[in-house]
Amino acid sequence: GTASSTVCGGRCDLDGDGLDDLLVRATRFSWAPPGAVLGFFGPIGTDAMTTADRSLILTSPLESTSFGSVLAFIADQNIDGFVDVMVSDIPAVGSGLPGRVILFQ
Repeated sequence: GTASSTVCGGRCDLDGDGLDDLLVRATRFSWAPPGAVLGFFGPIGTDAMTTADRSLILTSPLESTSFGSVLAFIADQNIDGFVDVMVSDIPAVGSGLPGRVILFQ
């Protein structure tokens, strides 16, 4: 499969442990839905990481082929003390469904 990561220029702590975390859009993995987003909780070092090291998987409720094309860490929207994430969700061509952005809190 293939994967691409999102870069964070500031506070990227998803689990509140004070360490930056990493989000990776994973495509074409036999075990994951199309466009799954993998989360890796810090510390994020220079050692190689595999999909088995993932801490969480975000998926689309739609038949989406481009879920996670755009990922963004954003400020805490619900004031629970954790950074939130916005993920693009573009449905399959011909599905007739509109694209959207999903907020994960």
